[in-house]
Amino acid sequence: MTLKESPKVVKPSIPSNPEPEIQVDRVPVVKQNILRALGMPTNMKKMSITPVGSSHYRVTIYCARENKVLMLGWENFIAHSIWIKVNAEGDILSSDPLLVKTYE
Repeated sequence: MTLKESPKVVKPSIPSNPEPEIQVDRVPVVKQNILRALGMPTNMKKMSITPVGSSHYRVTIYCARENKVLMLGWENFIAHSIWIKVNAEGDILSSDPLLVKTYE
């Protein structure tokens, strides 16, 4: 009777210090490009820029207006709601709706 050798088990090698993926924060550049395309909205209170995937963003611009009918003072409303696609540098490639210079 002969002894058989057991098969060698090969474990995959895992790098000890993997390179972390670099996350680029394009939001400040996107905000600057939106304001350059639209102009500065009157009484803008907030701009919300939410990433949707790697190169798409949802942009919502909130402004304030005086409510003269109900005499409630100032109220916030959504002035613009835009879907945009940007490149790696944050430049706007497309938007829906189209960005048109609306403000000075």
